[in-house]
Amino acid sequence: MTNYFRITAHHPETDVCIIADSNGYFPKLWEFSAFLISKGFKVIAVGNSEKFSDGNISRIGTTDETFAIRACNMGKPEIVNSEITINGITYKPDKTA
Repeated sequence: MTNYFRITAHHPETDVCIIADSNGYFPKLWEFSAFLISKGFKVIAVGNSEKFSDGNISRIGTTDETFAIRACNMGKPEIVNSEITINGITYKPDKTA
């Protein structure tokens, strides 16, 4: 298993939501989640590369950067039929749902 992770989160103080990917920086998914939580985000969905569908987001290459924000918008993300959409960017956190 690779350590490619995707997290959807909302920052209540600023009312901003994000889809963020990390590829190679965090050894474990919980570490990526904990990092975002430490910055004030509330985690909405998490997944490793085997769990989530790519949707209309291409994956990032291996990087030593902390993470890449793939989508952001004001407010909370739209969630319909297990699919998350932020500013036109869509994916399923659990491709089996």
